[in-house]
Amino acid sequence: MKRNPYESDPGFWPVLDANCVWQRDPLPATVLPTLTRYGELPAQDGRGPIRVAAVVTAQRTA
Repeated sequence: MKRNPYESDPGFWPVLDANCVWQRDPLPATVLPTLTRYGELPAQDGRGPIRVAAVVTAQRTA
């Protein structure tokens, strides 16, 4: 099932800050577009939902 938002803004990427908190930062010059898609597996058998994210990032160099 799609979550809201379903896709991230391709001009930003997820980065862990010094306190290990996810932040959305503008892309650095070394990164081409990045995309994150979010989904959720519904709650089942008395357990809560499972939230999933798939991330693809293209780099300019290896």
